[in-house]
Amino acid sequence: VRSHGGALKRGDAPDDVPITVKETLHHAEKVRIGHAAAQMIKDGETIMLDSGTTTAEIARQVRFLKLRSLNVITNALNIAMELANLPHVRLIMIGGVLRQMSYSLAGPPAEQTLRGLHADRLFLGVDGLDPEIGLMTPDVVEAQLNAVMIQVSREVVVVADASKFERRSLSVIAKLDVVHKVITDSGTSPEVLSALRVAYRRRLLFEYWAHAACLVPASHYPAWRRAMLDYSVRNRAWGAWLKTNRRGLRAVEAAIADGGPLGSAD
Repeated sequence: VRSHGGALKRGDAPDDVPITVKETLHHAEKVRIGHAAAQMIKDGETIMLDSGTTTAEIARQVRFLKLRSLNVITNALNIAMELANLPHVRLIMIGGVLRQMSYSLAGPPAEQTLRGLHADRLFLGVDGLDPEIGLMTPDVVEAQLNAVMIQVSREVVVVADASKFERRSLSVIAKLDVVHKVITDSGTSPEVLSALRVAYRRRLLFEYWAHAACLVPASHYPAWRRAMLDYSVRNRAWGAWLKTNRRGLRAVEAAIADGGPLGSAD
């Protein structure tokens, strides 16, 4: 099997699995990632949710957020159904040709619609994330649509469980340098996280956020920490975790101030 970036072993190139099957895989991790990602959403924002089972978990969390208004752009039928009955959500479907495997709409009509829109934040699910090649998905048409999503979004947040790392697929969406944040679960190996740091060509911070591992560019850390502390006020469980890990947080801050290596709060 061949892909952009070189030959792949057959085991590294998973088939285009139906979404009904994907929903059963790594479900607990996806729920935690969705919960962590949803905490980034602010009142009045315009967010974009790519098709996928992890992004669907973000959509499910939106109903529990205390927001007055939110604009959501999506190409996914299952995500649209999650949000359709929420009165404070303005839902924008971009149209296109339906892919039954993923319940997603893609193709030239979808790309044309997207180019007339803008999002504050894109939550992008991927089937493969390789430090050398970038973000990947099995379908060529969806990869092209994802690339346009990135172009029209101010911030790109990749949501992917540990099984997606170092996995290669047929179509390349983009290199990692377009990504601002990556939210994954704590099953991701330290070696992979280290490789991601190199691929980003900038220092990344490895933190736990609502039991998900959140990779945040160091330049964004002060704002992220403020948001994290604010969240701890509203979430008792997270507040309790934060109190027991003050030492780890201080160590991470010291490493950033000294320009040191990747820090972790365990």
